[in-house]
Amino acid sequence: MADTFDSRLKLRLQESGGNSGQWGTLLNQTVTNIASVFGYGTHQLSNNADATLTLSDDGASIDALKASYLKITSAVSLTATRTLTFAPNTLNQVKYIENATSGSQSITISQGSGANVTIESGATKVVYFDGAGSGAAVVDALANIDQGTAEFDTIKVATIQANDGTGSATIANSTGVMTIASSVLTTTDINGGTADSLVIGASTPAAGTFSSVTTRAGGVIEAKRADDARNIKLFNDNDFGTLKTSSDPILIDGQSYVRLDVGSTEVARLTSTGIDVTGSVTASGTLQADRITANGVGSSNYAVYGLQNSSMTHAGYFQANGDDIAIEAIATGGTYSSDVLYVRQSSLSTGGNLARFANSTGDKVVITTAGSVGIGVTPSAWHSSWKALQLGPIGFVGSYQASTTDITALGSNVYSDGTYKYIETDEAVIYKQQNGQHIFDVAASGSANAAISWTTAMTIDNSANVGIGESDNSGYLAPDLVVVAKAQNGGITVKSSSTSHAGTLAFADATSGTAAYDGYIQYEHNNRALTLASAGSEAMRIDQNGAVTKPKQPAFSATRSGSDVSFNANTTTVIPFQSEIFDQNADYNTSTYQFTAPVTGKYQFNLIVRLNDIDESADYYILYIRTSNRNYYHIFDSGCFDLDPNYYTTQVTVLADMDSGDQAWGEVYQTNGANQSSIDGGNGSNSFSGYLVA
Repeated sequence: MADTFDSRLKLRLQESGGNSGQWGTLLNQTVTNIASVFGYGTHQLSNNADATLTLSDDGASIDALKASYLKITSAVSLTATRTLTFAPNTLNQVKYIENATSGSQSITISQGSGANVTIESGATKVVYFDGAGSGAAVVDALANIDQGTAEFDTIKVATIQANDGTGSATIANSTGVMTIASSVLTTTDINGGTADSLVIGASTPAAGTFSSVTTRAGGVIEAKRADDARNIKLFNDNDFGTLKTSSDPILIDGQSYVRLDVGSTEVARLTSTGIDVTGSVTASGTLQADRITANGVGSSNYAVYGLQNSSMTHAGYFQANGDDIAIEAIATGGTYSSDVLYVRQSSLSTGGNLARFANSTGDKVVITTAGSVGIGVTPSAWHSSWKALQLGPIGFVGSYQASTTDITALGSNVYSDGTYKYIETDEAVIYKQQNGQHIFDVAASGSANAAISWTTAMTIDNSANVGIGESDNSGYLAPDLVVVAKAQNGGITVKSSSTSHAGTLAFADATSGTAAYDGYIQYEHNNRALTLASAGSEAMRIDQNGAVTKPKQPAFSATRSGSDVSFNANTTTVIPFQSEIFDQNADYNTSTYQFTAPVTGKYQFNLIVRLNDIDESADYYILYIRTSNRNYYHIFDSGCFDLDPNYYTTQVTVLADMDSGDQAWGEVYQTNGANQSSIDGGNGSNSFSGYLVA
């Protein structure tokens, strides 16, 4: 059965037992194509028209249409929005698609009869293809993402534009709405009235909407409640502007700071460098700042800066809905009484780890100063040239680079401190991508921290040669696949899952027709027969009893049919064997009565002829097997007879050396005597046969 291809990204799915001698190459192609999916690709539209973009089957060439980031360009300027339909409609992928076409036109991304996504000229969108078949849809992946809330002291932009593309926008808060319908804000609504440049200093308060309010020295702006309690007053004093609620003032120094008092106690001060707070700061909403410092110590290099003193248990502690995060500086690990996520800085002076993440059951993630990471475990003592991610007690993924050696590895029960060693007492295995090669090493069980002696189980070199038990295939006649027999009965076994199946080793020239199995060795489990084939058909069969048959082996047998053929004395006559009994390789010609050797070799020939009406007065008769380069014959003296015999049977048997294209045939010759003899026409007394021996 031929290979199939994944319906989502058209990646090759190799048929089990197929692609002999090619699977390494095809696997590398598939891995390369998988890697290209995470990359960048471009596709150029050649025409000013809608187009179908079809992903190609997995192969040696990388298909740019499979890239996660796809840039669409055009060889011509587009004059209208063009629809680009991706095929197959089972494609299932997230893509960044950039519209870099000429002509300032949009492109519409489609897959089936479902939803489409339109991308404006020069824009990029993140979309996903749901791969639902004929009803497949393309979805804008970011269309419904909540952008959240942000607060800023100052926003400077060239344009505020609504999401519908117009020049207007609406700005809302929890108590009201301000709508900016033009590019300039010209009025401000206060309490529904209108007043411009109004100076307030009279005894009667004025109401309305103000562009500006100015008070005289010592004047007061007061906002009163109906019950006259907790009034808010703004005093214009000589030294301070003071805003008071009852007796708790906010003091505003026009030169240096704003101060907040509670009663007579200062609790906060706003200066040009920030806010200083005495006591704790609590907030039920959002607390935002460029930089937060604690314990009286700050640094402009850190957004959050806290210095732990002797009375504090943690340098930082955060809690939300009972889920805690603590940051502390300690030298040793440990567990905690509650489910808390701790980020712990170990003592660098003692060679400790860079950071640990832990909860009540102990360390969960440990980062070493050398850059190795352990998940659920403290990493082993890795060599500085290794950067390893250690997974649980024995697993790891890592990379090594030193001098000209580059390694990416995946292993079990192994670490390296300069020498590969066991993590615990057990077997070990490692898979390495090293300098362009794939290397699979295994090791028998060994003791924890003991050096490992590897056995290379398999190697795939950078020429796609595969060695099983062999690390260097370069010296072999056929280096594509080398298997080292490691035991008396070592080698390759093809196991059948059913006695109705046949195990096959095939040799192909192409991927279809008989060229896909031009030569093969096949074992038929149902009848216990071993067959060898050439040119797409069976050439030899060994049955369960050891009997060997060769359907293509040159072999023939021909006989006479019809009336007797007379011949004259002193004349060579070709014996006409015009009826084939069998001709296995079609090498005998019933018109010329000749056998033509299809290949160079040693051929066995047998010639039996009955001669009628022998002339006893003739000197002798000769029966020939003639070939292109040699003659073989039997001669008899007819004078040995007392009278003319009615018939006499003679024969020639020979093992002849024949070149490809040489011919063999039978002849009879009579020396002197009467012209009375003939070659019998019967098929039982005459035959010419032969076959290839070696």
